[in-house]
Amino acid sequence: MADLTLAMHFARAGMGYTGAWDQGACEITIDHLRRRSGELHGEVVIASAIVARGKGHLHRASFNLSSSTSRDRLAKMLVDRSRPQELPWDIMLEEFCTAVLNAERAGSPVVKVGQLAPRSEDFYLVDPLLPDGKPTIVYGAGGTGKSYLADMLAVMVASGHQALGWRVRQGAVLYLDWETDAYEIDERIKRIAAGMGIGAPPVLYRACTAPLEDMAEDVARRVADEHVALVVVDSVGMASGTSRDGGDANESAIRLFGAIRYLGASVLALDHITGEDVRSDKAVAKPYGSIYKVNLARSVWELRRSSEQDHSGDWHLGLYHRKVNRGGLHQAIGLRVRHLENSVEFLREEIDDELSVAMTNGVRIERALRHGALSVAEIAEATGLADNVIRAVISKDKGRGRFVKVGDKWGRNVVAQPVAEDPRRVA
Repeated sequence: MADLTLAMHFARAGMGYTGAWDQGACEITIDHLRRRSGELHGEVVIASAIVARGKGHLHRASFNLSSSTSRDRLAKMLVDRSRPQELPWDIMLEEFCTAVLNAERAGSPVVKVGQLAPRSEDFYLVDPLLPDGKPTIVYGAGGTGKSYLADMLAVMVASGHQALGWRVRQGAVLYLDWETDAYEIDERIKRIAAGMGIGAPPVLYRACTAPLEDMAEDVARRVADEHVALVVVDSVGMASGTSRDGGDANESAIRLFGAIRYLGASVLALDHITGEDVRSDKAVAKPYGSIYKVNLARSVWELRRSSEQDHSGDWHLGLYHRKVNRGGLHQAIGLRVRHLENSVEFLREEIDDELSVAMTNGVRIERALRHGALSVAEIAEATGLADNVIRAVISKDKGRGRFVKVGDKWGRNVVAQPVAEDPRRVA
């Protein structure tokens, strides 16, 4: 019988667990864990580097960790498969199953909130778009440039290159793609990196067909093994899959974000809007489908694109912060995208007039007043807002100091009160 001089090395592996013994004597991995009738089931993989035949693989199958009968049956089969080597399979299986059951029963540790040490100030992976270790949604109509934006952020994170005035922490990136193929993403990565004046960094890529929930264990293991900092999900609709019999859109959204929670990385999820919203000029409060998408994401941005390219052939984008769980909403971000022969450049700019319709009414009025005092009628002409809406916004501005009425009657001049620029003010 082989001499196992060291104890089992037990660790979490993605959404499952791994137990390994010294000198490659044995490695047992379990994932796809599910509880049925009070018992814990999973898919077990067993390998040994010292077995006489094959490459070490011995067994892969569904397994009931809670059943002594299942352990005994598996131990006897492994004895037959590993001969002439003699390993204490019954002891190893007992040790591994006990460790998994204890870990699952214990769950996450209980901590005393209200007494924790201060969180690191480095809250963002990419400031201000991607909170570290949390899910972010960017949504918009098809063709607005969501995937290009995601590719640009992937290049920034994978390379650690600072661009557009955004601070970034370097880390590995995994791109999960339900919509295109590796060659298209590869070309975009190279062109965007060239636009930044850097070499294309390596980005992990996986073409996907199944819902994220079905492959969450494999993805979580890859995230852990490769120390992935950012996972791009392109896009939410395909990654969510369909609802089960009797379920609804809320169910598939909840299942998707349940899977995202296990990944242990920042997640950028791209999503779409309804056909009616595509045809509307108004701000779109949420992506298509379940409100749980917005509820479960930690930060949500709407992306819009100009209806036409300008005289230089550039596209203009507007990013609008619709939801955040920590701090205030960030002001709208204007981007210019320039497609050159061998590169793609992203440049910061002020939101143009066409895209300003997605800003809050207060900010649209401020923009109209930035060159001086205007009457309500003149503000209405500049913004497209109705007179009564303009009056309501200015009347509700009490204490904020953004607007000052000049004169006693509406229709006289209204002038903006000068205030310090706050980059995190809602826009």
